[in-house]
Formats: sequence, structure tokens, C-alpha cells
Amino acid sequence: MSKAPFAKIVWPFAFSQTISWATIFYIFPAMFSFWEKDLGWSKAEISGALTCALVLSALFAPVAGRIIDRGFFVSIHVGGTAAGVLLLLALSRVSELWQFYLVWSLLGLVMSVVLYEPCFAILTRTFDKRARAAITRVTLVAGLAGTISFPASHILVEAFGWRMATDIFAVVLAVFAIPLAWIASHIAQNYSRTINTERHDDPGIVKNIMGTLTFWMLVVSYIAFSLDHSMILTHLLPLLDDRGVAPSVAIIAASSIGPMQVVGRLAMMGVEKYVSTVAVAASALFALLISGASIYWANAWIGLIVVFVVLQGAGNGVSSIVRPLLTAELLGRKSFGLISGIMALPFIGGFAAGPFVSAVIWEFGGYDLVLVFAIAITAIGIITLFLAAKFARNHNR
Repeated sequence: MSKAPFAKIVWPFAFSQTISWATIFYIFPAMFSFWEKDLGWSKAEISGALTCALVLSALFAPVAGRIIDRGFFVSIHVGGTAAGVLLLLALSRVSELWQFYLVWSLLGLVMSVVLYEPCFAILTRTFDKRARAAITRVTLVAGLAGTISFPASHILVEAFGWRMATDIFAVVLAVFAIPLAWIASHIAQNYSRTINTERHDDPGIVKNIMGTLTFWMLVVSYIAFSLDHSMILTHLLPLLDDRGVAPSVAIIAASSIGPMQVVGRLAMMGVEKYVSTVAVAASALFALLISGASIYWANAWIGLIVVFVVLQGAGNGVSSIVRPLLTAELLGRKSFGLISGIMALPFIGGFAAGPFVSAVIWEFGGYDLVLVFAIAITAIGIITLFLAAKFARNHNR
């Protein structure tokens, strides 16, 4: 059992993650309409910048994981947060589309070293079997980042304009997130030096793991997690309109998914001592499957929208916690940072591809076909998850 100081690491990470998500990630959807109005770019042009950011975040994640495996927690986490401050200041000064894309591409690299994946890798290396409790508590707090970012952006933009609002976000990130990230990562890094060196970066171990069926089954399962949520979430308002939901109800439904993520994480805390990580992950995927079926039939009974919101939010909220735990349990904790970074590739890739996949499928068969595809991919995710667990058990015998 890890003897690392739980509260001194977990709670600073929890609040630094909240601020980082609110200022680095959620600023994009929160300020989207203001950029469109002020800069005169189309929705597609603006959206492409976030896609670039997510793709680069996924591609750099294995590199970030390798750095974490070598014990450089402070350098990567605090340095990335500081870079985020500078890039937000640059974002407030863009006037050309290429500048916007350049800043967001670099922010994608920042995401790969600052947000959940690197944080969870550090927590998993530091706390071992207590990682689930640590990650759950971090995400309980950070799950409120969107709830903070959207109203804060609206108030600041109305008062000062989006450029000054972005500068204020940069100041908040610098004044609060950097010191908190330094405290948490510094303590975790000092503790990690006492961990047996067999957990450190070993490309040979990674190569062997990538040659297993367990690894590839998990890859498919992680794609199912992210693709389902991204396909539905990014098209949620037009999808609800297609189901005959009034615009006012649709806005309430979309706004409620975030809080339901926190509810899902609280539920996980209540059962984490009694169920396996695989069971929790399967439950999250099953929740996403039922949520897709619920919104598919919502035009028959509007009450199914409530079921959809609860299960889509809860399923996605639990998946954020369970993925690093599942990776550690089924693939092992050796070279965990690198493995975790590699496993981020299919997940973030699926999330980035979701909007495009939905749009292409919609062209052929409307939102009914989009939902059928989402339900099918989630069902495949459940099957491959159980196969991954089975292959892992057979390998360990």
C-alpha cells in the first residue's frame, strides 16, 4: 500500500485540474459564439482549431507519459501549465485564422501534459491501489470546471470583451493553478523516487504489452467510450431538435449532462469497495448504450430525455476515472506513464473524430442512423472490454 500523503497531493491536484480545465479546455466552447461574431470566421473554421488541438494532444500523450515514467512530474506538469498561461495571453491577441490555429495547436500539446491523462498517470504511479480513490476525488471537483467556465466567460465577456476575458483566465491560471500543480507534483515526485526502479520507463515492456490481445481489445473499448460520447454530445442540440424537443428543454438537457458526470462519480465512490474495475467500466459503457437507446425513442416519450441525460452524463463521468485504473489493472503498472499515454491515442482520437463521423452518417441516414451506430459501437465496446479482461486473466495464469 502506498504511503504517499493522500490529501497533500490529491486536493491540490483537484483544484488545479478544475482551473486548468476551465481555462484551457472549456474556454473553447464557452467563447465559441463570441469568436464567430467578432472575428467573422465560420463555425467549421473555428471548430477545426479544436480538432487540431485534440489530435496533437493525442499524438504527444505517449511522449508525456514517458517523461512521467522517468519521474519528471514537476517539469512536465508545472511547465505545461505555465506554457498554457502564455498561450492564453497569445490567444487574446490573435486576429488571423492561422494565428488562431497555431495557438490552439500548441494548446493541444499543453493539454497532453496538464489535463486528466498526465494527472491520472502521476496519481496511479504514486498511489498504486489507492489510485481509484485519488482519481475519483480529483474528478469530483474538476467535474465542475464547465459549470464555472461558461458563466464566468459570459460575465467577463459582457463586461470587458472576449480578449480581456481571456487575459483574466490566463491570470487565474497563473496565480492559482501553477502553485497548486507545483505543490501536488513536487510531493508526488519526491515520493516516486522511493518506488522500485522496475516501474520506470522500459520500452521493452511496452512492446510486449502492445503485442497482446488484451491491449488491442482495450483500444477498441476506449474508442467506443469516446466515439459514442463525442458523436452524441457535439450534435446534441440538433439531435434533440430532430427528436421534437423544444429549444428551451434542449438547453436544460445539455446543461445537465455535466452535473450528471459528478453524480456518476459519486455513485462510483459508493460502490468502489464492492465491485471490480472491469465491472465499473462495463456499467459505464452499458449506461452509454441505454442512453443512446433512450434518445432514439425520445420522440415516442419525452420522459426518455431525462433517462438519456442521467445515463450519458454518469457513464461519461465514470469513464474518466475508470480508464487509467483499467489500464493499470489489465496491462500492469510497469512503464505506466508511457502505456497510459499510448492508450490516450485511441480515446482522444475517437473524441476528435466523433463530430465528423456523426456528420457523415447523418448525410446518409439522419440522426436515427447516427444513434444506431452509437449504440452498436458501445455494444462492441462492452464485448471487447470483457474479452480484454478474459485475455488478461489467461495471460496471468
